[in-house]
Amino acid sequence: MATVLPLRVICRRVSWVSGDDGTEPQKVTGFFVDDPRRLGVQRFDIVSYRWGRKAKPWTCRQPGPDWDGLPGVNWKVKIRKAKLKEILRLMDEADIDYLWTDCVCLDQENAAEKLAEVGQMYEYYKNAEQCHIILDMDDGAEGESEEGEQQEDEEDQEAENGGGADQPLGAPSTIYNPVWEPQTIIDDLKFLDHILHHMVGAARATDALLSTNVVRQLSEWAQAPWRFPVSQAAVRAAAVEPGVLNCYATCVSQVRSLFRNLYFSRVWTFQEMLLGKNITMWGVNPDDMKCIGQFGTWMDLAIDASDKAVKLRDWVDECRKFNTRGINAILQVIEEDLLTLRFLRTQVQGINSARTDIISGGPYWWRDNYKGICNIFSAISIWPRKCEQRADIFYGLLGVFSGLFAEDEIRELGKLNADNGNGDNIDPIAFAFFKQLSLKTDRAWTRLAISSGERDAWDWIPVAANPEHIRTTDIFAGVVDLGFLRPKGRVKTVAITGLQGTPRPYIRLLPRQQPKDWGFHFVFRGCNAGKKVKISTWKKEPIPLNDQLHPVAGDETGRILVQCSTILGALLDPAGWVVQYRRRLLDKLQPRWRVTDPNAKPAGWVDRCVSGTPWEDPAFELIRPHNHSMNYVLRDFTGCQSRLYSDSTRSVSCEMRVSCGCVVDAPFYLVLEALIAVQGSFLGETALGLDRDSRIFLQDGVGLIQPGDVGKGFQVVAFGGDVNAHRTYAASCRSVKKNKPVPSGTLAWPRGRAIVRENFRHGAGDMMRDYGYIRTGGYVREDGYMQVGGSGNLLICRSTPLDGYRIAGVCVDDFIENKKGEKKVIIR
Repeated sequence: MATVLPLRVICRRVSWVSGDDGTEPQKVTGFFVDDPRRLGVQRFDIVSYRWGRKAKPWTCRQPGPDWDGLPGVNWKVKIRKAKLKEILRLMDEADIDYLWTDCVCLDQENAAEKLAEVGQMYEYYKNAEQCHIILDMDDGAEGESEEGEQQEDEEDQEAENGGGADQPLGAPSTIYNPVWEPQTIIDDLKFLDHILHHMVGAARATDALLSTNVVRQLSEWAQAPWRFPVSQAAVRAAAVEPGVLNCYATCVSQVRSLFRNLYFSRVWTFQEMLLGKNITMWGVNPDDMKCIGQFGTWMDLAIDASDKAVKLRDWVDECRKFNTRGINAILQVIEEDLLTLRFLRTQVQGINSARTDIISGGPYWWRDNYKGICNIFSAISIWPRKCEQRADIFYGLLGVFSGLFAEDEIRELGKLNADNGNGDNIDPIAFAFFKQLSLKTDRAWTRLAISSGERDAWDWIPVAANPEHIRTTDIFAGVVDLGFLRPKGRVKTVAITGLQGTPRPYIRLLPRQQPKDWGFHFVFRGCNAGKKVKISTWKKEPIPLNDQLHPVAGDETGRILVQCSTILGALLDPAGWVVQYRRRLLDKLQPRWRVTDPNAKPAGWVDRCVSGTPWEDPAFELIRPHNHSMNYVLRDFTGCQSRLYSDSTRSVSCEMRVSCGCVVDAPFYLVLEALIAVQGSFLGETALGLDRDSRIFLQDGVGLIQPGDVGKGFQVVAFGGDVNAHRTYAASCRSVKKNKPVPSGTLAWPRGRAIVRENFRHGAGDMMRDYGYIRTGGYVREDGYMQVGGSGNLLICRSTPLDGYRIAGVCVDDFIENKKGEKKVIIR
């Protein structure tokens, strides 16, 4: 029996009407909306779905063409008639008598009612007997692709303009995505597991002592529609059983497609997934609606698909001493699948862990579960989620953080939001959210971000930027527990202080907005380009200046990416091994591009694409990065797996200007990945992972520089080394004879690096200033498990011993030489 009932529910009444001619009774179903208390309702269900394209406000209580009416809804609604019919159809299919749904049980035009109900979401979902998720199977889209994001942007634009209530839900289509049965996928994966266990990769199915039934199924899979990215002819030529690969590819594509459904891209649906109990999923297309199983079943399938990918890779590879071209192409496909499946598996396990924290912890689970709070922010930002109204990024979590704001405080939030253009300036409500979370937990919750503004108080909460497209990755990426909250918004925490040296700038970063179709441009001009280099005792020759735009064909993309990464490594990580640097960089970036032949992107392409060339394993002394110049556009680049790549950053470039005069102008996500891939970076080699309780930790630099900070400059400063070392080495690259090594042994390259705002200064009058850093990132505890609490180290400083510390920036290096070690400090 529900202890808390919503304001209204949809009610279903079923009656049987007999005809006058004695025909069998006909089922007549009627729906209306009413107060559950008036009806004595004791149990109700709840539904979660994606609104999709909205309609111009219309009156749904009155009958009309192809519409029976919904009495009790005495206001206009924006839900499309087709979507509302889906919800009513669900009640019939699932035999639900009472159902709560936000589109008609909540007056969406009544701001006061909406704000009052926002804080009740936890109670509604907790008291509902069952939660149902409706997935429109035609909403499937690559979540990280431009097409999927463009579809959502078009829907948002139409939501503003309004469309007819009768307009179809999706784009016109004659072929609809099928509604999958999870048990079929489970059985198919089990079949695949059976084959991989009982048959070695080099065996023939007909002679592998398999049963007649198994051989027949393999044959059927070989004849089924082909899903594996390598052609069936090429698979047969590689002597791999085609039925095995097609079964695998079909199952994996179905699992991935479900989780790439646009339902999983919204803020509100994230909350509903976490709060819902006994979740049942329903797949729908214009022809069909049916139950597709429990939410937990699909979560397990995401993990099982990853398990089968690992087993299949080993099955194909381990039975061979030498791999053919065809085998390498197959392995490359599976390796790419493993990357996306690992990302999906991490997301799923993090959501499962969050559900455990919330359901077992009660409405106020968050008050003392600091690891759980970090996991919520990691889980919601691991995938860029969006919402129609910008403030909903915070409202959409008030059910998860039940009781964070009282009803009158939520009304104040609404007024604050209205006073700031309904989210045009997101900072006031962002500040209020993190401040309130800190006050209620006695912990200081902030973000690992380099803010471009300052506050008079609570300065450790960064000012939120306002990009054109705001996503959860822009707001919740890199949320950290800074320490204990003290009166007047001060924070008591442990920090490493007394950093040796002073911060001296040597790199300037300037993000710039580019046209939407800007693509992937990489421009590098070494400071020596156009000058002269010594070729003999008395002669010099001009250093080429390659400033003409060079379009790169898809098959050459891998080689060019490795060359660009080599130049970045020689500039940013001259003390490290450039080959290892570019592996780290490209492994985190995970670029995708179109090729015309599998040989263009072989397994281990980062090393293979430059094998046999001077770029294979270049000694730093022979690279002479300051003498290079290049201007490339990668025409067939389609995106990358890095979380730094999103619709907020895809069309943002970043100019990186080194003190020697070298200039890089490249995609923002590439430059930031390049900066944090240096040896000794606090982000290490692991972008994401799980702790022992399957909570997510992210260490990939998302949020360091906010997309909304376009046009505002930042500096990389170094506490140690010589910030003029690049200028000195550039001169040597001109004076040492061409083709001779340029020694760098005596140079002290910059170290102890951090990113600060452009207006940051350390002058002669700042001799009393003390610097330190707070370790908020993941580190290994004595028990061997990962301690999760943040994504990196925050740079702090104070002007005099009597002042409190303030946050000045974010450290690049994990360790910076210091005199005082760890001690307790106060942050203002």
